[in-house]
Amino acid sequence: MKEVLMELLGAYICCTGFAVIFRTKKKRLFLSGISAVVGWAVCCMVEVHTDSIFTIYFMGAATVTLFSEIMARVTKAPATVYLIPGLLPLVPGGSLYYTTHALVMGDEAGAALHGNNTALAALGIAFGLVVVSVIIHYYNEFKLRKKVA
Repeated sequence: MKEVLMELLGAYICCTGFAVIFRTKKKRLFLSGISAVVGWAVCCMVEVHTDSIFTIYFMGAATVTLFSEIMARVTKAPATVYLIPGLLPLVPGGSLYYTTHALVMGDEAGAALHGNNTALAALGIAFGLVVVSVIIHYYNEFKLRKKVA
């Protein structure tokens, strides 16, 4: 539990720092960091219930995307202000490093294992982002058509 809290604190600090570098307005910095915390917390919770790397990262990315879309409407800001910092902790950088290391060392089995994990994580992130974005898009279109009719 203590380990997870440290990871969440690290996600908040690092992603808030990332948002500062990209000149996010001060009033939106807190929520940018919270986006990262929410995404990583969901990944940690899902990881307890499944071994599927795709599912873990799908749920994390879907949650971050939904949070970003909601906060974008609440704060009248682009969703990317919350989306990009929120997705940063999910990027499978460590797995990609181990894949490259295994390739350089000539370990084909290790490269295949880590490469598969990296690809599953990347696909999970992409699908989570796309699924929620498409649902939000069609929901907004439905509301607009209902309003016009």
